[in-house]
Amino acid sequence: MNLREATSLIVMVRAGCPGMEIVEGMPEMWQAVLDDIRLVDAQAAVVALVRASPRWIAPADVRGEVRRIRDDRLDRNPLPAPPADLTAEEGIAWQRRAIKAIADGEPARAALGASS
Repeated sequence: MNLREATSLIVMVRAGCPGMEIVEGMPEMWQAVLDDIRLVDAQAAVVALVRASPRWIAPADVRGEVRRIRDDRLDRNPLPAPPADLTAEEGIAWQRRAIKAIADGEPARAALGASS
């Protein structure tokens, strides 16, 4: 997540959490804490958190909810077997890409160019 995305996420959080004050340095801190989080996942996390309880939301809350969302995607979508012609090292790399694709909400087969 970059600084512009962190700022837009804070605005989204503020819209769902009445009384939350945006202070100087907040976008930079949120960006630093959420730098490895995709904006689309962070937005989904904020929506889920506000639905559960419209209270002040911290970056750690977003991280935890993003982890839950990504884990749920992995639980609901079984990991396909890698192509049989790969070496062990290539198979491991393929599975890592598949796990990331599934956690990102993409069909692993489509993302990896595998046949169904």
